[in-house]
Amino acid sequence: VSVQGWRTQYSVQKFTGFLLLVEASQSPVDIYGPQSVGTFQLYGDALTMHSEDCPNAVTQTSSISKSEIQVLWTAPPAGSGCVRFRAMVVENRDVWYMDDGELSKELCEEVQENDDMQPEVIYDCCACNEAKY
Repeated sequence: VSVQGWRTQYSVQKFTGFLLLVEASQSPVDIYGPQSVGTFQLYGDALTMHSEDCPNAVTQTSSISKSEIQVLWTAPPAGSGCVRFRAMVVENRDVWYMDDGELSKELCEEVQENDDMQPEVIYDCCACNEAKY
């Protein structure tokens, strides 16, 4: 997962702070039970750290200007439901963005069809011409 500033032909927008978190898209059925949303793993650079205030979140280590950060996210086990990534980016102390456009993204697990189930047979066939495949 990466967060990067806008890029144009002539410049790259930089930011000083950020918070990237992953949360369940819908409230869990058991509000007291844990719901896995996957885990963040940090790369070797010194730009990111796990948030001390928010579980399942990463933030900046310092306020130096940066144009991009990257973390590795491992998906939760099958059947955990959809997750939403939310990001907040601080350009300077007066300008920040949160959840706008590309700063919020929902991911859902791919639904696999059961290989043991056969599709429904449709007996009414009205093919009138030849077809080559």
